[in-house]
Amino acid sequence: MSPLSNFEDRVAGSDAERRTALSLRERLLAAGGDPTAEIEPFRFHQRWALAQALAAGLAVVGSVVSVSNAAAGCALVAFAAAASLLETTGVVAVLTRLTGTRASQNVSAPAPASDRPGLLVLAASYDAPRASTLARLADRVGRPWRLLGAALVAVLVCCLARLSGAEGDLLTAIQVVPTLMLLAAVPLLVDVELSPVGSGAAEAAGVEIAIALAEQLDRELEQLDVWLVLTGAGGARGAGMRAWRRRHRDALNARPTVTVEVGAPEPDAADELREDYANLARGLDAQLAGR
Repeated sequence: MSPLSNFEDRVAGSDAERRTALSLRERLLAAGGDPTAEIEPFRFHQRWALAQALAAGLAVVGSVVSVSNAAAGCALVAFAAAASLLETTGVVAVLTRLTGTRASQNVSAPAPASDRPGLLVLAASYDAPRASTLARLADRVGRPWRLLGAALVAVLVCCLARLSGAEGDLLTAIQVVPTLMLLAAVPLLVDVELSPVGSGAAEAAGVEIAIALAEQLDRELEQLDVWLVLTGAGGARGAGMRAWRRRHRDALNARPTVTVEVGAPEPDAADELREDYANLARGLDAQLAGR
């Protein structure tokens, strides 16, 4: 059983998550890891799902309004689509600014300075996401919020068509489909904020794989330095990893870098997943050696 199981309810931004980070750092240091392993705090927008629910709701209202007032409806949908897509891609926070920020932290253990030409980043998220319906859908279909973006764009296209003078039953029928998708997305997104914190067992297993891989590959690889980063706020659409990349942008751009984000393994598949990642790293190391 992973030591992370001792930290229950370690949702992003919580005290339990902070204590988990401190424990992980002490563990890396006690195991003889790089003494520069450190806690890197950052702030993130925790209630991203509420912001996306607001964007979906605004788009639904705009879609309905566009039938009688194309300009007003189109403006609402355009704002909702822009806000949602800008936040989803991490360009800038718009609606999430209304929900406030929380503190989280990454545990970063950089490779010692060396003359190796490449860098391998091993990343895993240690917080426990909420056990929402949307999270279960993500496990099955990948990233369901991409459907939200597609629906927003589809509604916007229909509104722009109305603004240009198009009308009729066919356009209305087409517009109804993505509008209903957005309407259905609102309760799913709100449910993210209301759902209980999950066990985090899969995330804990991913952390164990990342730590073990870092120790193993640091000894085996000849062309790649290994940088281990255990990120907080993974349940907030990977906010910790985005914050870490921004903080270390210069180091990551200084030489060829490969980032492996260790996913949560299926039960009884941890050893197989670890070997798959190890083989990937060995292959990359061999490519650099032969260049």
